[in-house]
Amino acid sequence: KLMEEIASDSSLGELLVLSVQYKNASKASSSLEMHRDGEAVITYDGKWTSTAIKRWLAREAYTLVAAMQAEFRVRKYMQENPFGLVLVSQALRPQKDPTINRALLPFARQYHDKLKFTFFSNASSGLSDYSRRYGVWTSDELLIIEEPRQQFNRLHRNDPGPPKYRLVGLTAERIEAFFRDYAAGNLTQYYKAAAASPGKPVFRKGIRELTAWDFPEVVNDPRSSVLVLFVSANCSACSEFGDTFEKLAQYAKDEVKRHPKSPFKRLTLARIDQTANEHSELVEGTPCLRYWPLGKKKRPQEIVVRGDLQRYIDKLDEHLSEEDSEGAGDDDVCSSSQGNC
Repeated sequence: KLMEEIASDSSLGELLVLSVQYKNASKASSSLEMHRDGEAVITYDGKWTSTAIKRWLAREAYTLVAAMQAEFRVRKYMQENPFGLVLVSQALRPQKDPTINRALLPFARQYHDKLKFTFFSNASSGLSDYSRRYGVWTSDELLIIEEPRQQFNRLHRNDPGPPKYRLVGLTAERIEAFFRDYAAGNLTQYYKAAAASPGKPVFRKGIRELTAWDFPEVVNDPRSSVLVLFVSANCSACSEFGDTFEKLAQYAKDEVKRHPKSPFKRLTLARIDQTANEHSELVEGTPCLRYWPLGKKKRPQEIVVRGDLQRYIDKLDEHLSEEDSEGAGDDDVCSSSQGNC
């Protein structure tokens, strides 16, 4: 009955196959074994309770380092995985790369209760959608996803969620150093971008188009006051407000021409498509406006998207003047991120 109860748990259905072989009806002589491909049999030695056995089954159902292909293990690792995930992206081969596999094994054992490791081919047609969603760009990288089930944002909402960490260029030495930094908390969080690598800054009608690559650099630039418009795909309100935002950028440009020492000289107006680019900000809906003031200690302030062009001009005047009155401004400072230095 205990095994029937466990077998009926749908959360385990994607993780393993359960079978019972009756040798002795006595619980005292019963045993529970886990058979995993290519690994030694594991025998359960915990309490014979439903909760304890389910926890053990979920933890041990994953091979230390698996090899995922499109036709199987996708749901187990990507969609139903209650643990963290380590994706090792390499070109599709009949077997796992033995050198990389050996380098991963100590860490797969060390983090067995937290992270599940699997090789993954981002070139496979059945897995390419997951590559785009997670931000896997090459066939020579490793990605730690601490909570894979929570990585998919709603269309017009951005939730930074649990962190991801990325290593490009896999060697045994680099893998060891990467997990050493992971244990020490020294890794920089990775955000999926619209492109595989940073490019040159892009400006359209006086607005800097941000990606996940340059978003932190721009908003944290201590020499700039930064106003960012967050937009998303299939957002009609974003398209409608876009015209007003472009007029605001034109006003800022004209203001600097009229008054070369205007505080608008240090202002960066930027835009980020958060459907294609992850970022660090919690955004409940789009369009959304956030303002990062001048200086090293930046705390973004939300500006409600409401009203006509003059309202936003007045808001910017208010913020910029307040920074000047507090001594944060400098007439000789210009915004490198705006491209006018």
